[in-house]
Parts: sequence; C-alpha cells; structure tokens
Amino acid sequence: MVMLSFKSIPSCKIKSMIHFQFRREDKGYRNRSTPSDGSLQLLVSTPGQLIFNQKKLSQSAVSVIDVPVLTYLYTSAALTPHRADICHPVKSQRREKVCFVVSVRVFFGKFRAKSGSFRSNFACSVSGKCSSQKGAMNRRRAYEDDGDFYGERSRKRRRVSENQEMEERLEALILRVGENSTSSLESNLEGLVSVLESDLGNFRNKILRILSECPIKMPEKCTIYSTMVGLMNAKNYNFGGEFVDHMVKAFKENLKQCKWDAARYALRFLADLVNCHVISTNSLLQLLDNMVDAANEDSVPQVRRDWYVFAVLSTLPWVGRELYEKKESALENLLVRIEVFLNKRTKKHHNSLRVWSVDAPHPQEEYLDCLWAQIRKLRQDNWAEKHIPRPYLAFDSVLCEALQHNLPVIHPPPHQDSFEYPMPWVVYRMFDYTDCPAGPILPGAHSIERFLIEEHLHSIIETHHWERKDCAAHLLNLSYKDKIPLEYCIVEVIFAELFHMPTPRYLEICYGSILIELCKLQPSKMPQVLAQATEILFMRIDSMNTSCFDRFANWFSYHLSNFQFRWSWDDWDSCLLLEMEHPRPKFIQEVLLKCLRFSFHDRFKEMMPETYTKLIPKPPIPTYKYTMEGAAEKFSVSVPPFMCLTLRASPLLGANLLLTLVFHGSCSDIVSTSIEIFTMLLDGVMT
Repeated sequence: MVMLSFKSIPSCKIKSMIHFQFRREDKGYRNRSTPSDGSLQLLVSTPGQLIFNQKKLSQSAVSVIDVPVLTYLYTSAALTPHRADICHPVKSQRREKVCFVVSVRVFFGKFRAKSGSFRSNFACSVSGKCSSQKGAMNRRRAYEDDGDFYGERSRKRRRVSENQEMEERLEALILRVGENSTSSLESNLEGLVSVLESDLGNFRNKILRILSECPIKMPEKCTIYSTMVGLMNAKNYNFGGEFVDHMVKAFKENLKQCKWDAARYALRFLADLVNCHVISTNSLLQLLDNMVDAANEDSVPQVRRDWYVFAVLSTLPWVGRELYEKKESALENLLVRIEVFLNKRTKKHHNSLRVWSVDAPHPQEEYLDCLWAQIRKLRQDNWAEKHIPRPYLAFDSVLCEALQHNLPVIHPPPHQDSFEYPMPWVVYRMFDYTDCPAGPILPGAHSIERFLIEEHLHSIIETHHWERKDCAAHLLNLSYKDKIPLEYCIVEVIFAELFHMPTPRYLEICYGSILIELCKLQPSKMPQVLAQATEILFMRIDSMNTSCFDRFANWFSYHLSNFQFRWSWDDWDSCLLLEMEHPRPKFIQEVLLKCLRFSFHDRFKEMMPETYTKLIPKPPIPTYKYTMEGAAEKFSVSVPPFMCLTLRASPLLGANLLLTLVFHGSCSDIVSTSIEIFTMLLDGVMT
C-alpha cells in the first residue's frame, strides 16, 4: 500500500488521505536511463470523486487498482488533469529488492472561496517502498507522452499556453462523455457538469461552441448532451439562455446553408431540451407549427415541403410523450395538419424509385408514408418507445425545478432557386421477424423502433464510410444491440444504401468492403445472414430493377472474389431449366463474367459444376481479323496488310500500300482499311 501526502495547501485542508493500491505489470525490470515511459492522470470531477486514466504504461510501470473516496472541506474547487511522472525501478543484483518513487504535480484551477478568488499550486509527493534496497533513480522529467486525459499527444512536449491546453482537455471530456467507462453515465455527467461549471468564467464561449456542435455531429448522443445542458441550466440560468440562443442561431444557419441533416439534428436537440426543462413546450410547438406552415407554401418545390414535414415527424419520437402529457390538444392539431398535407401530396416519383416492381412479400413504401404510419403506431401506444436512451430521467428531481426558456419566433428562410433539397426515397425492406432465428425479435415495419434503428445505422455509415474497419466496428457496437437481431438490421440497411435509387450515396465497392469487414469481425453470424440475404435477393430477382440488378451482380462477384469464389451453386440448379435470357441464369452468367476479371478461366471451369457449363463464359482468346478466312476479299488488298508488321515494313512500303488502296480499292474500303494499316505501321515502328 502506498500513501499520498499533500503539503503546503493554502486556504483549504484535506480531511482524509488518498490511498493508492498498486500492482506490478511484470516480474522483471529493465535498466532505464530515462524515467519517461508512463503516466497517470487525475481529475476531481466533483468533491469526493476521483477520475483516473492511465496511458502508455510500460512493462515496469504500475497501474491503479482501487481509489477510495477523498473528501474536501470545500465544495466548489475542481482539479485539472495533472501530470504524474513514474520513475521506473532500476534492476539490481537481487531482483526481489526493488524500490520506486512516483512524483506528482497537481494544479488547482481558479475557484471562489470565502477568502476570495485565488490560484495556488501545491506539491503532492508519493513514495512507496517494496524493500530497503537502494537504486540509482533518474528523476529527470520525461519528454514523452504528456498525459492527455483522453487523446494522444506528441512525444515531444508542446509549448502551449495553459488556457489552450485546458481548452483541449475540456473538449476531449465533452466529446468522449457517454463512451466506455467503468463508472455509470449519471456519475460521469455529474462530474463533467461540475467541471464545466467551474470553468465557465474562463472558457464560456468554448463550452458553448462545443456543446452546440456535439449533438449535430454526433446525433446518437443527443439525449446525453441535452441532459448535460439541462443540469447546467438548473445551476446557471443565464448559461441556459445563452446556450438556447446559440443553438437557435446554429439551426438558422444550417437552414440557410442547405445543411438539411444538420438542421434536422439541431431541431431534434431543441425538442429534447424540452424533456430537460430547458425550453418550454409552447415555444417548441410554435416552431413546429411554423415548419408545417412552410410545408404548405405554394409555388415551391415539393421536395422542400416534404423535407419540412419529414423534419417535424422525425422529431416527435423524442418529444412526443412530453407534448402528449402537457399539450395534447396542440399536438393533435399539429398531427391533423400533417395528415392533410400527406393526403394531398403527389407521389409520381414512387414507381421510379422502387427496387422491385411488385410489393410481395414486403411493400415498398415512400419514406414519408412509412414514417407517418410509424408515428400513428407510436400515437396508439401513447408515445411510449423503448430504444431512445433517456439519462435525464435519473435527474428528474433536479431538472423539474429549473426555469425554462422560450424560443424566439423562428421562420424558415424563403425558397431560393439555388437551394438543393434532399431527394425522396423508398424504404427498403428485406427481412421480417419470420426470417430471424430464435432470439431478439425484429421490430415490425411500422414500429417507430424500426425507424430509429435504421436511422442510427445510416448515420454510422455516413460518418465512417471513409474507413471500412471503423465503420464495421461501430455498426457492430450499436448501443442497443442486445435488444434486436443486429446482424439482420445491418445487412438490410447496407443493401438499402446499395440499391438506393437512382444512384447510391457512395461507391458500390464501399458497401462491399464494409460487408467483408463485418464478416471478418463476426465470422460466426454475419456470413450466414449475408448468405440468407443473397438467397432472398436471387429468388426475387425476377422483378428487380435493372440498375439494382447490375449492382447486385457487381457486389456478389466482388464478394466471391474475397472468399475464394466459394458458393453453394447446386442450390441454384433450378435456374438452368429456364431460358438463357431469364433474369436468374442471366444473373449467374453476369456474375461469372465479372469474376473472370478477378481470376482465370480454367479455375472456373474446374470449380463450377458440370451442369453450369453453358453459363461459363468462353475462354478469352484474342481474334485477329486479318488472319480470318476471307480477309483478303473483304479488304481488297493484293498484299496482305499483316505483312507490314511481319516484315517490319518501312515507311516507303507503307506509303505504296496506301497508294494501292487509293487507285485500286473501292471508296468504302479506303477509309477503314487505310486507318487499320496506318495503325499497324505505327505499332510496328514502336515495337
């Protein structure tokens, strides 16, 4: 056991000591001339709570196992993350006798006490002894990792100002909140709010900017950041008002700049602030009514009107329950206006965006119609859903006492010819609950949970599509993966992206590479689900859109090339009885032709069953038209043109041949044949 002692602490006292329990990472130690291979970090998030993080600990470094509670006599102070240099043990003649020393330097940030505002430093030393053996210890400060609380830092110490370093630490804390942690989310939020509140005086603008950007760039953490803002508003009403103004400004800017997804996420966050008692329900309903008014404008594109209705409907799952309990009549009036709009809108685009020409077994609904059916199902369930995490429910006793703010009157910007709006789409369906094995049940097509899952997966693909490994890892680490058949949802969403009409959002190979990474990360489930999806697509290929047919063939050939072209071809023998121009045998023929580009002909000839011989492409043998039968009569040349290449014809001989064509050939042969000879002469000279 090692004891930490605090010395020279002005204006405050420590009530109890800090105890650290260490363990060795390995049994042996190496000679080290520079004690710079590890660090510990400390942050006091709330009085009595310590947050530790260790990074880059080497073989001989120590790691924290247990940290009991530390109590302070003051209540408003907060420690900034500190640097702790670990001096590594030096190997001695007798390995069992080793000693080590750890020196810690902790810095107190500004805080107000009864004695006023002050800034102070104090030294904190730790000494622990495994034996009395003396060893030469190099106490020089390390010039390696500077111990950033969450992120990576350069190995060489950066000469940055204290404020800039603190801003970076605050940003890292805010960005990583809600991620993997040993403590609960509620305790992390309480600690982070205390840290932010103590630093508002110095970093107010920085905190406002980060908190307004995070829910837009990371919409999956919307409820976490709304809870954080709600707790800060309960403690500091003025900050809550400033944040609401800042968020409204960001929402307006996104609308003006045609950043439609960012605007929709900003609207969702404003709506979720109603649940945290930051924004009043009346002002939010006024904003939603103004957006429905924009959808009913005349002489504007339908895609603009559709987007405003879609933005309102996609927000209701987060705030519908709160509006239903407090403003039920106003909510019903809003839904009636939306229903009238949906009943009179035209859907001429629907048929051109369908993947299949028939609706069996799954209907292909237009996206607004599908979302409206899901919202109606949610209304029948009294606006109760089970997939949105709501951490603010744990702080209801604190948030319900907070004062609320009213949103200013927000009118959507008028339409301009330069504005580009999102195009409509058809909701893609491949699986239902009967396709999934025993386990979590797949939500129904008209359940709001299906919409929430699909939107979250689409958001992950949009964020991480540049890096297939990260994208696959994030898809498999969905927060509520234990409640749903995750593999089926992922495969359905990826094929929905691939078959998106008229063109997919990203390159086709992007989706193929992500599916390959998913199979590598989860080899026990994902290949089987993907094989099941391929069977379903092949059986429904008769009614598939031609463009989607080509994308399906491209993906399947690419996927087979990454798995040694293994497939149970015998299961598709029935397609051989159909005509060659039927979609099923045609699909196999196209797949084999594309696979031939990744391999060679003899391999397919040996690999494919004999019954598929007629579908295997012909061997790629080059054809030389001048050696074919009847070539001399066709081109009307007394000297065969290929002799020019064989004899390495000189330019003079080539000119004579061209003159022969001019005087003895027909007009129709002169142009084509002279071009061919001229091309061969050039090739002959080059070779």
